Amino acid sequence: MKKILWISAFLLVLCGCNDKVAFSELKRLHFDELDQKLEQREDMVVYFGWTQNCEDSIHFQENYLADHLSEDSAFLELYVVDLDEELPDALTDKEKREPMFERYGVKYSPTLVQYEKGEIVKLLEWTPETTDKETGILASRLDRFFTEVGYLKK
Repeated sequence: MKKILWISAFLLVLCGCNDKVAFSELKRLHFDELDQKLEQREDMVVYFGWTQNCEDSIHFQENYLADHLSEDSAFLELYVVDLDEELPDALTDKEKREPMFERYGVKYSPTLVQYEKGEIVKLLEWTPETTDKETGILASRLDRFFTEVGYLKK
């Protein structure tokens, strides 16, 4: 019995189980669901990211978002459009991103968009010129965005 308890404890540590809220617990949106919300003129904040295959998105998720998910419940209101599911080939083929840019104003990942009444009011987008090796987008820019949308306190 002791052996089973030790193995169970080891597996919990190995899995990295802790008190942080998992990124996977965020609300996921497919493009058709996002379109519906925009047509219904909803207010929301949406994260567009190649969540498993884009180094900058991963840095944003692991080195910025994960900390805030465990500390600030407002971040649980963030919607995620997982571009690995929606546009997997567009990560390396910029031409395949054109419909996303035309419809949502998004060229790159990670990108954060605040919509009010279904219209873009604030957009923070990674670009090759503004990349940050630690958090994908500079943490100061992320802090400013999330403060302005009300997720962080001033």
